[in-house]
Amino acid sequence: MEFFRGGKYNAFIYSRIGQNHEMVGQENQDCLAFERVNDDAWFLAIADGVSSAVFAKEGAQAAVDVICRMFIEIAESDSLPFNTDELKVKIVRNWRVLTASDWDKYATTLNFVMYVSHGLLLGQIGDGLIVANIDGVPKMMTDKKDFYSTETFALGNMVKKSMFTIERINVRKEVEVYMASDGIGKEIADESRIKLGKYLKDMILQDNVSIEEELDTWVIGLERKNGDDKSIGFVRWEE
Repeated sequence: MEFFRGGKYNAFIYSRIGQNHEMVGQENQDCLAFERVNDDAWFLAIADGVSSAVFAKEGAQAAVDVICRMFIEIAESDSLPFNTDELKVKIVRNWRVLTASDWDKYATTLNFVMYVSHGLLLGQIGDGLIVANIDGVPKMMTDKKDFYSTETFALGNMVKKSMFTIERINVRKEVEVYMASDGIGKEIADESRIKLGKYLKDMILQDNVSIEEELDTWVIGLERKNGDDKSIGFVRWEE
């Protein structure tokens, strides 16, 4: 687990291997990162490698690396792009450059948030969960059930713009956002998603609370329901 604190933000990232991978000697196939240039430019990303993909971990790491590189470019310009379709194409193209030509072997889902100078980008392809509170207004992103067949959408050989959601939102004074890979996200009841964000906010603002111990207890309990890798990240920013 890692913590990050600045003048305007508090953040953490947490990941734990699931028993499905641990039992067969595989590594945690989730990758996540929080990076910042300054108090007013940061990003959080979680990629969940598709278990059936041979190089799922490498694909997930490549997805996080792409978001990191794009964030640095965007932060230098001090403004988020408005054309989200172009951004989708760029993310897919850059991810493919970092992986081999048989992209389904590197298949991964991706969730991310970028904040630059009062602009917020929320992005998702495949499953996972993003829950935000933006100036007091709740916002949620989760996988699109209408698109489901037998598989989750992911970065891979076939990626359509309709599979990829990116939204740009203006932020006035404050934002809180958490995202979770499917190992956690699918176990959070709809009515509890906003409450969890408030709980994470309360924990990160209290110096005497061990967030890692709290998350360990919760995540170990979730193992009884599913054996997926479990990752979660949280950021709070306030002007």
